[in-house]
Amino acid sequence: MKLSLNLPGGLFQLHLSPEGVFSVPYVIESFIKLMAHQTSGAIGNPDNYLKYIHPEDIHHYIQAVKDSGDRLCHLNHRFRYQREVGTYRWLHITATPERQEDGGTIWHGHVSDATIQCENEHQLQRLAYNDALTGLPRRAILDNSLPAIIESCDRKGEWAAVLLFDLDGFKLLNDRHGHDVGDAILVEAANRLECNTLDTDFVYRYGGNEFVVVANDLGTNLSQATEHAQALAEKIRSSFEECYKIRGLRLSATSSIGIALIEPGKSVAEEILTTADDAMYGAKRRGGNTVFIPNKGRSCEAPPT
Repeated sequence: MKLSLNLPGGLFQLHLSPEGVFSVPYVIESFIKLMAHQTSGAIGNPDNYLKYIHPEDIHHYIQAVKDSGDRLCHLNHRFRYQREVGTYRWLHITATPERQEDGGTIWHGHVSDATIQCENEHQLQRLAYNDALTGLPRRAILDNSLPAIIESCDRKGEWAAVLLFDLDGFKLLNDRHGHDVGDAILVEAANRLECNTLDTDFVYRYGGNEFVVVANDLGTNLSQATEHAQALAEKIRSSFEECYKIRGLRLSATSSIGIALIEPGKSVAEEILTTADDAMYGAKRRGGNTVFIPNKGRSCEAPPT
């Protein structure tokens, strides 16, 4: 018993009667301290603790316990638990079930605080899938997501568009003022993209000084889709004309934008990205600060200053 007091987390037994009533026949003191909400009668009804499980996790927790009891398989589950108002910790529960002679089930288990481990895992996952500088999803995420986006267009019969952005003159700015200033420009560019897109749109860092926006829900006909995609691109292009105020400097980095429309039932991911890339270079050839849609032969050039 003294050994158990030095274990991280707490040991417990959970019992399910043949009538479907849960109880806790045994816990150690560290379990009660970890769960934080001690009810009257020492342990109380274990159902009382359910209200402290995060709303997004409660269904999965209940299902995990049910599956473990039904199949007599090891319970190994993580969930968020509110120990203090407004503050959640990650808990890790493991338990082995046994069927009793009367048809009831008893679990012999252990629960521990897994917050630090979960946060470290989430941070590693974020770094693996998101650009460390801007926080935007990386190109690999776009490559993996685009087929599903196209499939959604096919299913709904709606158009979408890939908008590929390249910052004009970025290399010159980066070489002249240093990488710290260049990085600050990229971060601000990412912020402008997110501020000028809808919740239904997706923003990615494509690589270097290139970004991608996938604009969804553009309507069911080509004319409507083209109009919406070009209007969004023009809105973003205009926002990029504003100077970047960094370290007392006023710097300019406009954008060249290529658009590839995703036609329901006819688009392929690799071809869409190639078309968007060609369109972006088409905008570059027209002097930059331009929106270009090659498959329609259209361009939207910046107004003369």
